[in-house]
Amino acid sequence: MSQCRPADMNIYAKSFIEEKAVGHDIITWQEGCFIATAAYGSPLHRDIDVLRSFRDVYLKSNLIGNTFVNIYYLTSPPIADVLSQHDKLRTSVRLFLIYPLVYVSQIFSNTILAMIAAVCLIPILLFVRRKNWRNVFLCRSCSGL
Repeated sequence: MSQCRPADMNIYAKSFIEEKAVGHDIITWQEGCFIATAAYGSPLHRDIDVLRSFRDVYLKSNLIGNTFVNIYYLTSPPIADVLSQHDKLRTSVRLFLIYPLVYVSQIFSNTILAMIAAVCLIPILLFVRRKNWRNVFLCRSCSGL
């Protein structure tokens, strides 16, 4: 793919998505992170992947999140068009909007994973500990201590 100017960003992103669709990857134009893509100048940045993942796992899985995503899809393309034409604005959006959102998304995702791991590990640890205490108790009673 050739290098694009920021003003051509949305055309680039759309052609990228159409190219992926032709290659049988299921991606639609509506799935784009418009503002983040405009801020980075490419839909391929790893921070955009973090935001997409958060959207797919946490936002689209419930009514309120899905409503938010639909409103975002309706309102963000014109914002992304303006953003893609102003370098200083793109930088500001990256620094003050995208970076904090990515950071919070990663913390939220890691916290959820930690909670899931804890919920799964606690019964195992309790079982092992119970078994160990039983062995300690049985050994003490057998040895006459």
